[in-house]
Formats: sequence, structure tokens, C-alpha cells
Amino acid sequence: MAAHRRKQKRNSILHSAADSVTSAVQKASQALNERGERLGRAEEKTEDMKNSAQQFAETAHKLAMKHKC
Repeated sequence: MAAHRRKQKRNSILHSAADSVTSAVQKASQALNERGERLGRAEEKTEDMKNSAQQFAETAHKLAMKHKC
């Protein structure tokens, strides 16, 4: 009977440890997904800024050429 209780206690401890590991993995996975989303938004904003800068440079060049004549 004592051996049975020890086995139950050991199983309970293992189950608790497994739950903790599962929780940690889920949190890490969620954090990784959120990081990926933030990186995706940053990439989109960077591309928008690049396009805006390119458009500004083209407009500035055209304006400079217009005033040279």
C-alpha cells in the first residue's frame, strides 16, 4: 500500500511538471507568434517608407529640373 501511495505521488509530481512544461511551451509559442506579427508589421511599414522616400525623391528631382529651365 505504501508503494502504491509513493507511485501515485510520483505520478502526481510528474503530471504537475508536465503541465508546467506544457504551459511554458505554449507561452513561448504565443510570444514567438506575436514577435512574428510585429516583425511583419515593421516590414510593411519599412516598405511603405521606402516607397514614400522614392516617390519624394522623384518629385523633388522633377521639381528641380522644372526650375532649372
